[in-house]
Amino acid sequence: WNAADSILVHFAVSSGVFSLDEVTWYKGSYPITTGGRYTITQVNTAQNRLTISSSSAADNADYAVVYKTANAGIVGYGISTFSIKVLGPPDISVTPATARVTEGSDVTFTCSAKASSTVLTYRWDKNSVEIVGQTSPQLVISNVVHENAADYKCTVSFTESTWVCKLKEIFYSF
Repeated sequence: WNAADSILVHFAVSSGVFSLDEVTWYKGSYPITTGGRYTITQVNTAQNRLTISSSSAADNADYAVVYKTANAGIVGYGISTFSIKVLGPPDISVTPATARVTEGSDVTFTCSAKASSTVLTYRWDKNSVEIVGQTSPQLVISNVVHENAADYKCTVSFTESTWVCKLKEIFYSF
């Protein structure tokens, strides 16, 4: 899980026309303060925002924002709750890592992915060009010929994130 692959998350509380006099954000039962990856911003008198940079599975928790509003002597209190579940990268492997096959034989590559998401999609590339229609975890090359010698790559996608396994090569021999 690289910080470059992570996302910036914003949550805001707004009281409409009433001013927000006191706002406290919580992760679980612990108050959040500005620092590290957390930034709390008073956007205007009626809006307050929590930003989490470089979100990761460490941010998986129940959150709450407790606020006090006031307008013309009328005081109100509110609470809003939400949960965060950050899905980490899948564990991806392709077998075989390298294949030596005889011309005319078949070879099968299997891209295995384990992820916190149950909806996975697959894409296979040959020499960095998408192999149209290859969307299953297995890539079968039947009746291998010289032109099949290439770098093959499996890309696994889930929930708004895309993860790429290492390049795998197929070599032919005859």
